[in-house]
Amino acid sequence: MRETVTNTDIQSLLMEWARWRYSGHGADIGYPAQSAFVRVMKPAGYRVSGTPLIDDEMAGMVDLAVSRLRQRCINMEGDHRYESITDCYLLGKTDSFIAKRLHCDRRTIQSARKAAESWVDSHLVSSIME
Repeated sequence: MRETVTNTDIQSLLMEWARWRYSGHGADIGYPAQSAFVRVMKPAGYRVSGTPLIDDEMAGMVDLAVSRLRQRCINMEGDHRYESITDCYLLGKTDSFIAKRLHCDRRTIQSARKAAESWVDSHLVSSIME
């Protein structure tokens, strides 16, 4: 029998953050967000599959945490935490694909992604506690 894999809270939050980024909230290009049109066009309670289930404040906090992770990893050679988390959540790439691109082992990328998820999670908790 196959095990059912469920997402942790931080994985679900990162997936919603990625949706938020793709729905136009994360990029300041001068156009209104997609969710404004969805609210006008769809009846209450109906959810479009691409619409994120995260508010702008929380998504901004996740975005800031991921940006800080990038700054932390930028000068550390062999630290693939930032690439593993952005490639996985924003680009939808598998660990094997990311490993091949970065010329390393799949387990290294899997470990880096788990470490990045933990880093972002702990950064969010410390930000909320302040």
